[in-house]
Amino acid sequence: MSALPDPLARRNRGFLGSDSSALPPRDDQDRRQLRYELDLNSWNLRIWGVAASGFLTDSYNLFSTNVILASIAFVYWPSHGSRWQGLLINFFTLLGSVIGQLLFGFLADFYGRTRLYGIELVLVIVSTIGVATSSYGFDDMSFLGLFIWWRFVMGIGIGAEYPLSAVITSEWSSTQSRGTMISSTFMMQPIGQALAQLVGLWVLVGREQSAGLQEMQCGLDMKFDRECRRTVDGIWRIVIGSGAVPALLAIIFRFFLFDCGLYSLEVRNKPGIALRNTQRVYGAPPGAPAGYPMAAADGMHTTNSAQPMPIQFSKEDLHKYFIEDGNWYYLLEQAKQYLLTVSLASIAGSACFVIFANRIPRRLWLTISFFVLAILFVITGCVYYGVNRTEGAPATIVFVALCHFMFNFGANTLTFIIPAEIFPTCYRCTCHGISAAAGKLGSIVALLVVYGINSSYTAANRQGLIFLLFGSFVAIGAVFSWAYLPDSQRWTIDEDGRRVLEQKTLEELGEGRERARQLGEVITVKDKWHDLKRRRSSPTPSQATDP
Repeated sequence: MSALPDPLARRNRGFLGSDSSALPPRDDQDRRQLRYELDLNSWNLRIWGVAASGFLTDSYNLFSTNVILASIAFVYWPSHGSRWQGLLINFFTLLGSVIGQLLFGFLADFYGRTRLYGIELVLVIVSTIGVATSSYGFDDMSFLGLFIWWRFVMGIGIGAEYPLSAVITSEWSSTQSRGTMISSTFMMQPIGQALAQLVGLWVLVGREQSAGLQEMQCGLDMKFDRECRRTVDGIWRIVIGSGAVPALLAIIFRFFLFDCGLYSLEVRNKPGIALRNTQRVYGAPPGAPAGYPMAAADGMHTTNSAQPMPIQFSKEDLHKYFIEDGNWYYLLEQAKQYLLTVSLASIAGSACFVIFANRIPRRLWLTISFFVLAILFVITGCVYYGVNRTEGAPATIVFVALCHFMFNFGANTLTFIIPAEIFPTCYRCTCHGISAAAGKLGSIVALLVVYGINSSYTAANRQGLIFLLFGSFVAIGAVFSWAYLPDSQRWTIDEDGRRVLEQKTLEELGEGRERARQLGEVITVKDKWHDLKRRRSSPTPSQATDP
């Protein structure tokens, strides 16, 4: 591509405003050629494997807190009044994620995608080892501070994975396979949740068979208290330490990935490297001419992401079944319930989205899914109030599973995909990091709200209030997605005369809000309100032709 007057202008050339025709002819030809070579290909196993392996690792490490917190509570703070330790652990993990998303999102735009792709896994590996060795044993009283520190560092690595995996997958994908590639990468999140529960279940069953926890009446009979605490202290270390294994495998894959062609072309201004790296991943196109046609444009701007927070469990139930009764099978039952109501439903929702990724309009479906989730949350909250501790109580399980299914079939997956599509190349990682960090800030707020409700109310049906509050917040998300997001697809007519969805290219979407408006999209609540009034006041075709 042709040189620009100064480094700043060259760095910002990935955002061309609403008129990409301002590009010099040679630059436009390079851009079209790169898009042509990318779009000759479909779903790519190599790119998906590199991104998905790291995302699976980070999901496992993030949600493993749910698995190990019961064991840690038994060993280090068995008092019934000790509620705040779990809050601190989850709070600093999420805070680290916010920092990682913002910091690595910016650095990936400034230094390049693959230069940082792997550093976040090093952080995860080091912090995993740090968490697993946070104390010298079950009687080490300095445990909590060191554990929280390493979880904070791990959170930074986990947060960094969000913008990097999403944007690298997006920029390496062909236009038609982009939605499927990104959504199948994100599906590793619920799979990581399920894997953490399965590993915890396997370790617990293994330790029960080898150490006889039930026979020692742990938590009930103080005769074997030291033996019980020592055994349980090993359980959570094995579960956490296991997270380093997939991270080591994932980091090896990343040595075989090159910087995305779009970044090399539009930000670094190196078309030769961009085309060469693309051909090293996909192979050279057969008999490609010098310049290639590219579709017309459309585009725009911003989104917010609402990532799920680690799910809390009742400390009252924990104390009663785990400490007072010494019922070790409570943990087994907890793992099975989590797998059935959360993990399997979430995996099913993500899998359904992968199947229908190119058949549903993403912006519209995000708005609909927010609206449906709001209704489901309200219904679930009302069911909690109505059938708690009655024969109809299993209905709550069904509705919770439906919430998790719909969450991953819609909003959770889409708020990962859309920020990786709609921003210019030179700001894409930064904007995705801001979007993901906004979601994690929402998780922190939700964490504090849940803690406050559980601390202030003793009623068994207080979980219903939590669902009702969540329903109101989700409804707000429906308004913002309806008013402020662009369409990343457009309706066209195929050769058979059928109306089909066509994916817009990243270059089109990067042209911004003004370009979207030029092509007929209505952005912001104010403009949509004016558009609605204009439509209502304008005469219909039949009225216009009446004498």
